[in-house]
Amino acid sequence: MHQGNRYQTQNDGPVAINGHAIKAIRELVGLKRPELARSVKASASYIAKIETGTRNHVDKTIVALIAQALSVSPLALLAHPQADAERVAA
Repeated sequence: MHQGNRYQTQNDGPVAINGHAIKAIRELVGLKRPELARSVKASASYIAKIETGTRNHVDKTIVALIAQALSVSPLALLAHPQADAERVAA
């Protein structure tokens, strides 16, 4: 797939994310939504969209940043861990 001057492989692009898991883990570790947003350099409204499922596909870089902020594996945040595991690791 060609996008501008960049060629994408199947490992590029957004992955399906489990927003409910992100919210549950965030609350479990005691982070407020704005704190998580600052950690991943995003807005609190963007995190809210992820957590509520309004935005259910995000770039794998964001998945990695959220996972790091929550101290979990990126795989714990995926909606389809087996299908997207290779893409997140790449």
